[in-house]
Amino acid sequence: MNIVKLIRPVSFGIVFLLLLIFLVMLFGEDQDLLKSGKDSKSVAFGFGLTYALIGIAIAAILTLVVTGLKNKPKSALVSLLGFAAIVIFYFIGYGLDAGELPASYVKGGVIETSSGSKMVGGILNATLFILLIAVGFSAVSSIKDLINKING
Repeated sequence: MNIVKLIRPVSFGIVFLLLLIFLVMLFGEDQDLLKSGKDSKSVAFGFGLTYALIGIAIAAILTLVVTGLKNKPKSALVSLLGFAAIVIFYFIGYGLDAGELPASYVKGGVIETSSGSKMVGGILNATLFILLIAVGFSAVSSIKDLINKING
């Protein structure tokens, strides 16, 4: 059996199962789960779920990269360029972030240092840059196709 064809249904199944467990915990008998704060069960479970999903995503990415490189070795350059672009966007976003640390973040224990705030800001800014570029390319492509259809 091809491992690549197996990854998608297995990963969807794991995500669905974890989501189902979380919903049962959230709306089950233990209503203390709904309290907010750093020590609440929902936050702890959310972090655990996040770490599990990150681990699954990394394993799936590594598997797909290794099989993709085995099938198409020249595609490694394109993948490397894409990864480099994401890293560059992160550092640009990190540099643009002011590193402000609102009192509510410190009080809630979300982010405790300005460097942590800059890291989150860098990720958010990089995501925004990539989103804007994707929307821009999509709009240009759509306009180009429309012009080609009009010109015949």
